[in-house]
Amino acid sequence: MPIIVEGNIEDKISQCLCKIFKKHHTNDDTKPKGVVDIYLQRNIDCPFGIGLTGGTDHSQPPSITFLRPGSVAHISDQLRVGEQLKLVNGIALDNLTHKQVMTLLRNSGNCVYLQVEYNLDDNDFKQPTNTRLAYADIRLMKENNRIGVTLRGGAYGPDRMKSRPLTIMNIRTGSPAYREKRLRIGDRVLGINGADVFNATLAAAQKLLFEAVNTVVLTIEYCINIIDMTYRNNDYLCVKIEKDFSLDIGIELICEIDHTEKTTYAFFIDHLIPASAADRCGALFP
Repeated sequence: MPIIVEGNIEDKISQCLCKIFKKHHTNDDTKPKGVVDIYLQRNIDCPFGIGLTGGTDHSQPPSITFLRPGSVAHISDQLRVGEQLKLVNGIALDNLTHKQVMTLLRNSGNCVYLQVEYNLDDNDFKQPTNTRLAYADIRLMKENNRIGVTLRGGAYGPDRMKSRPLTIMNIRTGSPAYREKRLRIGDRVLGINGADVFNATLAAAQKLLFEAVNTVVLTIEYCINIIDMTYRNNDYLCVKIEKDFSLDIGIELICEIDHTEKTTYAFFIDHLIPASAADRCGALFP
């Protein structure tokens, strides 16, 4: 299936991404949808960096297949691959061909208003089975007025059936949130710099993030695995935790006398850093 990508992206990469996207896009029309309004601004000689497929001349609606790394669309932290594009500068795309949609984007000048539709039944909105909830405050220093997280969900006006927790759906590689390492896709945001956003709209939460000066403190709700130790036969438990080479695993140890062995010193877990890999695994305790 042919694809035209806004900007100079290699055809082979675009076609590959298009095929991957198409596999996950079938039978999606009956699922409940949310919408988000997005404003992007660029230098006039730079593309927005959005790759699209779909249109009336294709078998699916206009949808995002690619965000060029480093582009305005990518570093805005507002768009996700797989989401459907509904409006460009107030113009509905339902009856436009692929070429017409791309022409609208290219001719938008140095700014564009987009409306994007996303799936409210996304698994990242749901709490995984065999987990319990915990809470943590995570402080991030902004870079280029961004922290690197893409949010979806929030209160949905009078339609309570469409309301979802404000949820982290993407963490941009290299961003402050990525380097902090304690945030995960699926974490729910309950507060921003002390402001309660439990019942806030997505637009209100994004406004708080944008207006924060230098530092953002996110109050998050995250999941800890529940480990069944009922049938454990040994006095010890081998715990394997996958970690990034630069990641602090999140364990603070102390060396004390092991009172089960009168003259032996041993290392004990003194503290688990909230939302760290060690904390989330659910098998370790102070």
